[in-house]
Amino acid sequence: MRYTLPKIQLTPCHPSSFRQKNAAELFLCAFVPQTDSGRALLGYVDGVLSSEATLTSESMSTHVPGARTVLIHGVCVSPNVRGRGIASALLLEYQRRLAAAGSYDRVLLIAHEDKASFYERVGFKSRGISSISFAGTPWLEFEWVVPVDTIDSQGISQAAIPPGLLAALQNQSALPPRNGQLFSSFEKGILDVSQTSNRYDLLCVNERCGSVILKRGVAILHERESVQVSVCTRPQVGYENNPLA
Repeated sequence: MRYTLPKIQLTPCHPSSFRQKNAAELFLCAFVPQTDSGRALLGYVDGVLSSEATLTSESMSTHVPGARTVLIHGVCVSPNVRGRGIASALLLEYQRRLAAAGSYDRVLLIAHEDKASFYERVGFKSRGISSISFAGTPWLEFEWVVPVDTIDSQGISQAAIPPGLLAALQNQSALPPRNGQLFSSFEKGILDVSQTSNRYDLLCVNERCGSVILKRGVAILHERESVQVSVCTRPQVGYENNPLA
């Protein structure tokens, strides 16, 4: 049976808790509508902010407003709806909103070894045994590095350009000049530049670039019938105005 996850919304889950009171923006809950106009909680993800780059007992017990490390305390799903992908969907949506907010560097959490594959499937990487120990069993610390995204005027996520990158690419002295030869200047065309493999480096024709597109000796020529190539347009992807609120 195919299960459809209901609309995910951020809303208070435990009004009396320290984390809900102090870090409500880091709660993400999944609810399903009820016939009596109410709703039932399916699951939630919650956390706090820390100025530390690793997870400790002290950092887990406090919340540092404005810090850039998110510490996830819980990824919880109601027992009667487990195994339907709700936890994965919640985490992926949580990650999407954190990336869109542009205010966070990393997400940390701890889990037992038997949950490692689950967190790795949604992009977390193990950092080894955690310094935190309780309940008599060791815990692993996991990290997800928040991608640096910007949102353009059309609501499309674009990878941010690191400072100085464009200037470095435009710097003519960054690469030594290369004395290339145009393909059209070879008398026998492709036969002169490729036999069992390509005999020369393939360079960018832009004189201000000169980058090596294909290294010598790594490609083999295969001939086949020409085909018509169609160009696909990029779909428009929208983001919510308040990605984590």
